[in-house]
Amino acid sequence: MTAALRHTGIVVQNLNRMLEFYTSHFGCSVSRQSDERGDYLDNMLALDDVSVMTVKLSVPGGGMLEFLKFSNPDVVDTGQRYPNDSGITHVAFTVDNLDQTYGSLVSDGVKFMAPPQLSPDGAAKVTFCRDPEGNLLELVEVLLN
Repeated sequence: MTAALRHTGIVVQNLNRMLEFYTSHFGCSVSRQSDERGDYLDNMLALDDVSVMTVKLSVPGGGMLEFLKFSNPDVVDTGQRYPNDSGITHVAFTVDNLDQTYGSLVSDGVKFMAPPQLSPDGAAKVTFCRDPEGNLLELVEVLLN
């Protein structure tokens, strides 16, 4: 069997705010948007009376993010995720100039765990921040190939 990663799905509270953040800071673009409901989705998700707006974002360099804004059932907020939580913890973006990206995001009020750090092997500069809804993002500038 062979497989390719299709997308990563993120349930969001404020779709417009999240779209603005990812399109303006990471150059993502909306490739598809749809209002989904019906038996197919109820069965697929094992939920009742699902109603969800899905927006697929193309990420420069390849890949997709999918934002899901549920209007039914209500979203359960389990609290902020941490890097050592079990399960999916973060989405990583490769950027051309991490110092520039860091400065731009800081000026827009984005909170970081730490300033950009050089990896122990010197191959990359890395930092972590949170998007407007608290999801962890890893930002990486590759220095050595």
